[in-house]
Amino acid sequence: MQTPPRTSVSARSASPDEPALSPVHQPRRRNRLARLAAASLAGVAAAGASAPWEQRWLLPLAVAALVFLLHGSTLRRAFLLGLLFGLGYTVLLTAWMRAVGTDVWLLISPVVAV
Repeated sequence: MQTPPRTSVSARSASPDEPALSPVHQPRRRNRLARLAAASLAGVAAAGASAPWEQRWLLPLAVAALVFLLHGSTLRRAFLLGLLFGLGYTVLLTAWMRAVGTDVWLLISPVVAV
């Protein structure tokens, strides 16, 4: 028994009625950007649970949001989401370092986030 040859979506010719598929699928790209922005906002929410603001109820929500965003991600995307979460967290919490210098604050925050 022979199986029919598999055709990919890109190998299929588009009829005049239906538009051709673009190489970059816009909804997926928007979804990725939304996930990256949500990871940053979750980091900011986690920072809101710390010392100056002390809104403790934000921490479980921030961690839950990060876990939700990481579900089903590849290792590379999970690293990027975690990095953005860490940047949102550390940039807010190390803002007091601007007294030493803005350049020091902006250089130390990514190092701490990694």
